[in-house]
Amino acid sequence: MQFDTLDEYLSFIDTRAPDSLKHHEQINGIKLEVDPYVWNPNKGKSSKMFIQLLKDYDLEDVNNALDIGSGSGVLSLVLWKRKIRNLVAVDNMQEAINNSEHNFALNNAEIEIKYSDLFSEVTGLYDLILFNAPATHPKRRNIDYTMQSLWSPEENVRMRFLEGLQEHLSVNGRALLMYSRFPDYDPIPEMKLKDFPFSYNYLVKDNSSLSESGIIEIRRTGKD
Repeated sequence: MQFDTLDEYLSFIDTRAPDSLKHHEQINGIKLEVDPYVWNPNKGKSSKMFIQLLKDYDLEDVNNALDIGSGSGVLSLVLWKRKIRNLVAVDNMQEAINNSEHNFALNNAEIEIKYSDLFSEVTGLYDLILFNAPATHPKRRNIDYTMQSLWSPEENVRMRFLEGLQEHLSVNGRALLMYSRFPDYDPIPEMKLKDFPFSYNYLVKDNSSLSESGIIEIRRTGKD
Protein backbone atom coordinates (compact mmCIF):
# COMPACT_ATOMS: atom_id res chain seq x y z
CA MET A 1 0.00 0.00 0.00
CA GLN A 2 1.39 3.39 -1.04
CA PHE A 3 0.93 6.70 0.77
CA ASP A 4 1.66 10.16 -0.59
CA THR A 5 2.13 11.96 2.72
CA LEU A 6 3.18 11.17 6.27
CA ASP A 7 -0.24 12.24 7.56
CA GLU A 8 -1.88 9.62 5.34
CA TYR A 9 0.48 6.99 6.68
CA LEU A 10 -0.12 7.97 10.33
CA SER A 11 -3.85 7.81 9.72
CA PHE A 12 -3.46 4.33 8.26
CA ILE A 13 -1.57 3.24 11.39
CA ASP A 14 -4.51 4.55 13.43
CA THR A 15 -6.71 1.91 11.79
CA ARG A 16 -4.62 -0.81 13.43
CA ALA A 17 -5.71 0.36 16.90
CA PRO A 18 -7.73 -1.98 19.14
CA ASP A 19 -11.48 -1.78 18.76
CA SER A 20 -14.53 -2.51 20.90
CA LEU A 21 -14.98 -6.10 19.73
CA LYS A 22 -13.57 -9.39 21.01
CA HIS A 23 -11.52 -11.27 18.41
CA HIS A 24 -10.64 -14.98 18.29
CA GLU A 25 -7.23 -15.63 16.75
CA GLN A 26 -5.01 -18.63 16.08
CA ILE A 27 -1.29 -17.82 15.80
CA ASN A 28 1.29 -20.58 15.34
CA GLY A 29 -0.78 -23.04 17.31
CA ILE A 30 -1.55 -20.51 20.05
CA LYS A 31 -5.21 -19.84 20.85
CA LEU A 32 -5.97 -16.20 21.60
CA GLU A 33 -9.08 -14.37 22.63
CA VAL A 34 -8.25 -10.69 22.18
CA ASP A 35 -10.44 -8.53 24.36
CA PRO A 36 -11.82 -5.10 23.41
CA TYR A 37 -9.18 -2.33 23.53
CA VAL A 38 -6.30 -4.83 23.70
CA TRP A 39 -3.76 -4.89 20.87
CA ASN A 40 -4.55 -7.61 18.33
CA PRO A 41 -1.25 -9.18 17.17
CA ASN A 42 -2.81 -10.13 13.84
CA LYS A 43 -3.60 -6.51 12.95
CA GLY A 44 -0.15 -4.92 12.89
CA LYS A 45 3.29 -5.76 11.61
CA SER A 46 5.22 -5.24 14.86
CA SER A 47 3.79 -8.32 16.60
CA LYS A 48 4.19 -10.36 13.42
CA MET A 49 7.86 -9.34 13.25
CA PHE A 50 8.38 -10.37 16.87
CA ILE A 51 6.57 -13.67 16.52
CA GLN A 52 8.49 -14.59 13.38
CA LEU A 53 11.81 -13.71 15.03
CA LEU A 54 11.08 -15.64 18.22
CA LYS A 55 10.15 -18.81 16.32
CA ASP A 56 13.83 -19.48 15.59
CA TYR A 57 15.60 -17.07 17.95
CA ASP A 58 18.51 -18.57 19.89
CA LEU A 59 17.24 -19.20 23.43
CA GLU A 60 20.30 -21.07 24.65
CA ASP A 61 21.21 -19.99 28.19
CA VAL A 62 17.84 -18.22 28.62
CA ASN A 63 16.65 -19.38 32.02
CA ASN A 64 14.07 -16.68 32.57
CA ALA A 65 12.34 -13.98 30.55
CA LEU A 66 10.36 -10.78 31.03
CA ASP A 67 7.69 -9.61 28.57
CA ILE A 68 6.98 -5.86 28.94
CA GLY A 69 3.71 -4.61 27.50
CA SER A 70 2.25 -8.10 27.23
CA GLY A 71 -1.07 -7.09 25.66
CA SER A 72 -2.87 -10.33 24.77
CA GLY A 73 0.12 -12.32 26.07
CA VAL A 74 1.10 -13.71 22.68
CA LEU A 75 4.88 -13.16 22.94
CA SER A 76 5.01 -14.80 26.36
CA LEU A 77 3.07 -17.72 24.91
CA VAL A 78 5.53 -18.04 22.01
CA LEU A 79 8.34 -18.32 24.58
CA TRP A 80 6.31 -20.81 26.63
CA LYS A 81 5.77 -22.90 23.52
CA ARG A 82 9.57 -22.90 23.09
CA LYS A 83 9.98 -24.35 26.59
CA ILE A 84 10.96 -21.20 28.52
CA ARG A 85 9.24 -21.86 31.82
CA ASN A 86 10.33 -19.04 34.15
CA LEU A 87 8.32 -16.19 32.62
CA VAL A 88 6.95 -12.90 33.91
CA ALA A 89 4.66 -10.68 31.83
CA VAL A 90 3.74 -7.10 32.75
CA ASP A 91 1.51 -4.37 31.36
CA ASN A 92 0.30 -0.95 32.50
CA MET A 93 -3.28 -1.43 31.28
CA GLN A 94 -5.67 -3.53 33.36
CA GLU A 95 -7.51 -4.71 30.23
CA ALA A 96 -4.28 -6.24 28.94
CA ILE A 97 -3.43 -7.82 32.29
CA ASN A 98 -6.84 -9.50 32.44
CA ASN A 99 -6.57 -10.59 28.80
CA SER A 100 -3.07 -12.04 29.21
CA GLU A 101 -4.17 -13.95 32.30
CA HIS A 102 -7.11 -15.41 30.40
CA ASN A 103 -4.99 -16.44 27.40
CA PHE A 104 -2.33 -18.02 29.60
CA ALA A 105 -5.03 -20.18 31.19
CA LEU A 106 -6.52 -20.92 27.76
CA ASN A 107 -3.15 -22.33 26.64
CA ASN A 108 -2.34 -24.06 29.96
CA ALA A 109 0.68 -21.80 30.42
CA GLU A 110 1.91 -21.05 33.95
CA ILE A 111 3.08 -17.48 33.36
CA GLU A 112 3.00 -14.76 36.01
CA ILE A 113 1.22 -11.57 34.89
CA LYS A 114 1.11 -8.34 36.89
CA TYR A 115 0.88 -4.57 36.62
CA SER A 116 4.04 -2.59 35.95
CA ASP A 117 4.79 0.66 34.15
CA LEU A 118 7.85 -0.62 32.29
CA PHE A 119 10.12 -1.74 35.17
CA SER A 120 8.32 0.08 38.02
CA GLU A 121 7.16 -3.16 39.74
CA VAL A 122 9.85 -5.49 38.34
CA THR A 123 12.42 -7.11 40.59
CA GLY A 124 15.43 -9.27 39.80
CA LEU A 125 17.52 -9.96 36.71
CA TYR A 126 16.41 -11.53 33.44
CA ASP A 127 18.25 -13.33 30.65
CA LEU A 128 15.76 -12.16 28.00
CA ILE A 129 13.60 -9.03 28.09
CA LEU A 130 11.05 -8.23 25.37
CA PHE A 131 9.39 -4.90 24.68
CA ASN A 132 7.10 -4.61 21.68
CA ALA A 133 7.01 -0.86 22.21
CA PRO A 134 4.17 1.25 20.79
CA ALA A 135 4.98 3.80 18.10
CA THR A 136 5.61 7.43 19.04
CA HIS A 137 5.16 10.62 17.04
CA PRO A 138 4.56 14.27 18.04
CA LYS A 139 1.27 14.26 16.11
CA ARG A 140 0.02 11.39 18.26
CA ARG A 141 0.69 12.75 21.76
CA ASN A 142 -2.92 13.62 22.63
CA ILE A 143 -4.55 10.23 22.14
CA ASP A 144 -7.45 8.33 23.62
CA TYR A 145 -6.63 5.82 26.38
CA THR A 146 -7.77 2.96 24.18
CA MET A 147 -5.07 3.79 21.60
CA GLN A 148 -2.15 3.59 24.02
CA SER A 149 -1.24 0.06 22.96
CA LEU A 150 -0.65 1.47 19.47
CA TRP A 151 0.72 4.99 20.15
CA SER A 152 2.60 6.00 23.27
CA PRO A 153 1.86 9.58 24.41
CA GLU A 154 5.26 9.51 26.11
CA GLU A 155 8.08 10.73 23.87
CA ASN A 156 10.91 8.97 25.69
CA VAL A 157 9.34 5.60 26.46
CA ARG A 158 12.21 3.74 24.75
CA MET A 159 14.85 5.81 26.53
CA ARG A 160 13.15 5.06 29.84
CA PHE A 161 13.16 1.38 28.89
CA LEU A 162 16.93 1.50 28.36
CA GLU A 163 17.41 3.20 31.72
CA GLY A 164 15.49 0.43 33.50
CA LEU A 165 17.22 -2.23 31.46
CA GLN A 166 20.50 -1.38 33.16
CA GLU A 167 19.05 -2.63 36.46
CA HIS A 168 17.31 -5.77 35.23
CA LEU A 169 19.32 -7.32 32.38
CA SER A 170 21.57 -10.17 33.51
CA VAL A 171 25.29 -10.03 32.73
CA ASN A 172 25.01 -12.16 29.59
CA GLY A 173 21.38 -11.29 28.94
CA ARG A 174 19.70 -9.90 25.85
CA ALA A 175 16.79 -7.58 25.22
CA LEU A 176 14.65 -7.30 22.11
CA LEU A 177 13.13 -3.86 21.47
CA MET A 178 10.71 -2.78 18.75
CA TYR A 179 11.68 0.56 17.22
CA SER A 180 10.16 2.86 14.64
CA ARG A 181 11.46 5.96 12.88
CA PHE A 182 9.73 8.53 10.67
CA PRO A 183 11.18 11.08 8.22
CA ASP A 184 10.49 13.95 10.63
CA TYR A 185 10.93 12.16 13.96
CA ASP A 186 13.29 9.57 15.44
CA PRO A 187 12.34 8.50 18.98
CA ILE A 188 15.47 6.37 19.43
CA PRO A 189 18.36 8.15 17.65
CA GLU A 190 21.61 6.22 17.52
CA MET A 191 23.52 9.12 19.07
CA LYS A 192 21.42 8.68 22.24
CA LEU A 193 21.91 4.94 22.25
CA LYS A 194 25.62 5.57 22.84
CA ASP A 195 24.79 6.96 26.29
CA PHE A 196 23.84 3.50 27.52
CA PRO A 197 26.20 0.59 28.39
CA PHE A 198 24.87 -1.67 25.66
CA SER A 199 25.73 -2.93 22.21
CA TYR A 200 23.06 -2.98 19.52
CA ASN A 201 22.29 -5.24 16.60
CA TYR A 202 19.42 -4.61 14.19
CA LEU A 203 17.93 -8.09 13.73
CA VAL A 204 14.86 -7.06 11.72
CA LYS A 205 14.34 -4.02 9.51
CA ASP A 206 11.34 -2.95 7.49
CA ASN A 207 11.84 0.16 5.35
CA SER A 208 9.58 2.40 3.33
CA SER A 209 9.80 6.01 2.21
CA LEU A 210 7.74 7.07 5.25
CA SER A 211 9.04 4.85 8.04
CA GLU A 212 11.63 2.41 9.27
CA SER A 213 10.79 -0.15 11.91
CA GLY A 214 12.20 -3.36 13.26
CA ILE A 215 13.70 -5.11 16.25
CA ILE A 216 16.95 -4.24 17.99
CA GLU A 217 18.87 -6.83 19.98
CA ILE A 218 20.54 -5.24 22.99
CA ARG A 219 23.42 -6.71 24.98
CA ARG A 220 25.31 -5.42 27.97
CA THR A 221 28.89 -4.19 27.42
CA GLY A 222 31.71 -3.37 29.85
CA LYS A 223 30.94 0.36 29.61
CA ASP A 224 30.05 2.10 32.90
